[in-house]
Amino acid sequence: MKLTLKRDVTLKRKEMIAYLDIEQKREDLQSILKNPSITSLPTRLKDHLKKFGLINKYDALTESGKYAIETGLVKEKEYGQYEIWYHVDEPWFGTLPVALHRINAGNGNQDKYTNNWAKSEDILYKFSLKTDKVQSIFDSDSKNDVNLSSLTPRAVKKINEKAATGSLTCTADDVNKKEFSCKLSANLDWSQKNKEKSTISNEMTYKDDPVALIRDILGKDFDTGSKSLLIDIPPENPTDETGTKILDDKAGFKEIKIEDVPLRAKDKSCAENWLKSLLTYTWSSQYVTKEQMEIDQNKWIHSHALSGYDLTAKNTDQVLFELNENRKTFWNVAVMHDLRPANATIRIPFVLEKDESQVNFKITEHLFKGRKISRIIISDRYIENKKVSILEKLLPDDANIKITVFSREDLKSLPDNWNAEILPKIRDDEFDDHNRYWLIKSSNGWEYWSFSHSLTPFKESNRSNGIEVDAQVNISPVYTIPKYLETKIKSADGGNRK
Repeated sequence: MKLTLKRDVTLKRKEMIAYLDIEQKREDLQSILKNPSITSLPTRLKDHLKKFGLINKYDALTESGKYAIETGLVKEKEYGQYEIWYHVDEPWFGTLPVALHRINAGNGNQDKYTNNWAKSEDILYKFSLKTDKVQSIFDSDSKNDVNLSSLTPRAVKKINEKAATGSLTCTADDVNKKEFSCKLSANLDWSQKNKEKSTISNEMTYKDDPVALIRDILGKDFDTGSKSLLIDIPPENPTDETGTKILDDKAGFKEIKIEDVPLRAKDKSCAENWLKSLLTYTWSSQYVTKEQMEIDQNKWIHSHALSGYDLTAKNTDQVLFELNENRKTFWNVAVMHDLRPANATIRIPFVLEKDESQVNFKITEHLFKGRKISRIIISDRYIENKKVSILEKLLPDDANIKITVFSREDLKSLPDNWNAEILPKIRDDEFDDHNRYWLIKSSNGWEYWSFSHSLTPFKESNRSNGIEVDAQVNISPVYTIPKYLETKIKSADGGNRK
């Protein structure tokens, strides 16, 4: 999780007489100190090193000398006249110097007691502090960068004050470190003596708890325990485990960006919708087996985003019902399971495999599915009297359903709610009379199905009271039928065709 904060800061410029502790890059002195035999150096050079406190009177390295070898920085003290830009009561950094130019180094007493200088301003007390190694521009000619480690003002000039606006950007790349890396950017004008403008980009560190700040910013939308952003609706890509939240004008910042924050459903309703979005999105690109359905759902239900809401994995029927409006995902699930829910508006083809013994069940599941059926019309030129008993086992055992069978043969000994009709010998349409149609009327209207085989492959099972097939039979939905069947369904109260 990453937190980035931005706000404008007010900067002011004053001229001061002050004591400074600085750390300046001195690679020349660093190179000399690395000499393995300092005692053999010329006396003048050793005196120069002692002046900076890098070696002691015994020509041995001091702590400052060791620090200079390691970093290249040499610690120095100054007392002089300077112009300084600083934060004005910045909420995180207070009154902190950000840039400095020398006016007269080592000659700071010249105007100290004139009327233009004052010792009573609050700025004197605010600046008497450690500045946390602010990188400042000192020399207007060489543009040497210097670390200012402390600044103690002695007097402040009453005139020539200036103001500017800077931009402060603070980032916590790892919220567990409990600190921010901050960068101040600004364009600064200096006095007439130093006419050029300066563009500064100071880097600072601020200690704070980013997670606590995120909690304060997001309020109820942030779950502190799981360090997650709570969302009301699933993300556009439901497989996203993290997200980005952008806000403005909050907690004193004009721009707030929270990246890679873990996402979590805010309530059970969102969790249920998210689970549905996941199975819709994931299964739309591939066929899904029953085993994979269970694996996927259990993984999602126990994920960081959805856990704790008592969700349960859905069975195939429940999944198909929920996916009814999404054709692609519906088919990918349905084809692998060869199932069709009762109130699904999408009809899918299915196959009876050779030597299959679940024929009755499959036809019932796909074509009737427990719905209230009022009419069935079957047109199959090859249905014979000896196959009627098989047809009876494939159709619902309900005397209230009116069943009509078109065939070339005059069928006998039919149940009371059945009637037989002879196929028209001459038809004025292009339909092949070898096609086999099952027309079914329910509360949803009429549905039309086509069989690739007549009842010839169907036979009564020796192992059960069911039906078996000895050839593959393809059963598919169709949307147009011959005119004689159109006429028949109109006479059978018509209905909406499906």
